[in-house]
Amino acid sequence: QADDTETELAQVYYALETAPSGTVVTFKQLLEESLPKPLNADAIYLGPAFTLGANSEDGVALTELDGEMELRWKLPSGYHPPVGYKLAVHYFDNRTNYWDEEEWQDIEISTAGDFVYAHDNRLGSYMLVLVPEE
Repeated sequence: QADDTETELAQVYYALETAPSGTVVTFKQLLEESLPKPLNADAIYLGPAFTLGANSEDGVALTELDGEMELRWKLPSGYHPPVGYKLAVHYFDNRTNYWDEEEWQDIEISTAGDFVYAHDNRLGSYMLVLVPEE
């Protein structure tokens, strides 16, 4: 949180078995005000937001990993989205010029118990949000 208080709304777990040997992977947690692009007006930030990046053994920036990562957010026990909203994970490709090209994209998620799961191999920014149901 911006005021240094802690929240139990979500935690991020990630598995990096998919990185090639010698890869250096970086993880950076973001506050809402430091996102690479403002959220769409209808999305509600739940956080945490984070950026994953990686460089090969010879220092070349990677755009994706060889296999999918499992990204997992832990919700408070028994959490349910407010009426009219659903959970979503937004992804943003940090390498693009977002003013001209990419917007936040929803990626496929699943839920089980108190967890929200997403699987992806792209490096960039991810966050848990609430979006209006369609």
